[in-house]
Amino acid sequence: IRSLTEEQSLKLVMGIDCSKSVSSSEFESFKKEAEGIILSAEKDVRFALAPFHDKSFFEAAFTDNKDEITDKLNSFNQKGKETLLYNSIYDSIELLLKNGKGRSAVIVWTDGKDEGSGITADDLAFFARNSGIPIVFITSERSINLKVMNRISKISGGSVYFKGKIEELR
Repeated sequence: IRSLTEEQSLKLVMGIDCSKSVSSSEFESFKKEAEGIILSAEKDVRFALAPFHDKSFFEAAFTDNKDEITDKLNSFNQKGKETLLYNSIYDSIELLLKNGKGRSAVIVWTDGKDEGSGITADDLAFFARNSGIPIVFITSERSINLKVMNRISKISGGSVYFKGKIEELR
């Protein structure tokens, strides 16, 4: 991720799917890729972590302390019975909106499965677009939810990347 001027500081919320719908090997690869992005970031990039399963919450909100954020990331475990993907992304957009101006995005490592969220994919996509915050998904090329992720990312101004092939994102 390239360096930006102070006025253009970049805030990223990194959503990590910690649900059991993701295989354990895929979950570990999600964490490894997220760590790679954190470690390659310039000093003016601030991160928040948004792990989700049947709950949506934040860890280490908007810090540039790479040790702190990678320690938190590496402590995540899989749990829960549902996957509140859309709720987590919606909450992440709200967090970004509350934290001032500047460039921002939500990056989510997921299989795209949503269970139990109180909003729809279209609600989420249009909320993101109207907020000016793109949603970027990193997923498997074989995800059965790829069509929905493509729609959300396109409407929001984001993209879909396939895990293991995210070099362009850095």
